[in-house]
Amino acid sequence: MAQNNDKIKEFDYSNTNDQIGLLMTFKLLWSKKLVIFIFSTAVTLIGFLFASNLPDVYRSSVLVAPAESNASKVGALNSQLGGIASLTGLSLGPQGISKSDLALQILKSRVFIDEFIEKNDLTTILLAVEGWDENEGYIYNEKIYDAASQTWLVENTQEIKSMAFNKFIEDQLVINQDRGSKFIRISMSHYSPVIAQLVLDKLINDINETIRVMDTVAATNSISYLESTLKTTHVDEMKKILFGLIEKEFQKKMLADVQKEYVFQVIDPAIVPLYPTWPKKVLILLLSFVLGMLFICSYLIIASSMSKDSYKSA
Repeated sequence: MAQNNDKIKEFDYSNTNDQIGLLMTFKLLWSKKLVIFIFSTAVTLIGFLFASNLPDVYRSSVLVAPAESNASKVGALNSQLGGIASLTGLSLGPQGISKSDLALQILKSRVFIDEFIEKNDLTTILLAVEGWDENEGYIYNEKIYDAASQTWLVENTQEIKSMAFNKFIEDQLVINQDRGSKFIRISMSHYSPVIAQLVLDKLINDINETIRVMDTVAATNSISYLESTLKTTHVDEMKKILFGLIEKEFQKKMLADVQKEYVFQVIDPAIVPLYPTWPKKVLILLLSFVLGMLFICSYLIIASSMSKDSYKSA
């Protein structure tokens, strides 16, 4: 019984010590409230100056969906003729890959991006620009580009292309694909809101055109081959097979000619963003204030504890 009472007393004593410790810490911080406020405000001001010097980055987005409603008809015909085509030694192409999946992979490929940047003369705008002002225009990175003479300070052309590709893929282009609904959101970030929207529109048009041309060329070549094979065939059953394959290729070619949004159908078009997405100045200010307060409070508590320890040891 006496042992239980001792445990209760020890427990109550420790709780009292904890309460006294918290109370003393609160009194210490409250007595230094002016110091805490001034230091936190100073850190917040530094955060504000830092955020103000960061260039604004704008993001434009487009929502697209696979334009495969008509292509599904061709796919159905593919499945009907696939086995028959194998008898003639022909290949109708991969059946398990959709045009949208193929387009997304091409969209991220080095060959397509390099050609896209070069064709639209975007190397300088995407790589050399490091800021934009509504009145002054583009702000260039003077380490790699001389705006006065419009010349690159990097002599290796391949290095410039590699830098442009890496920056475009890693910092500027974002692709989010919703597998459940098949909707795809493609975003483009840039210092200029106009460029962000313009590049995104060109990108969607170019990938649609690239896949359309690929299918048109493939269908044209297949038709030429099938027609030449038909001329040398005298078996009626084989002729029926070849006529069916030719019909299928003509259908593919017709769809490619008439369908403008061949791979991606635009659901929500890209617009010129009005407000930057980065830097998030309010968030930077809040983080600066909180971090400043945590730092000064921790410093005051540690300094007070060390002074007490040194006093006890003395």
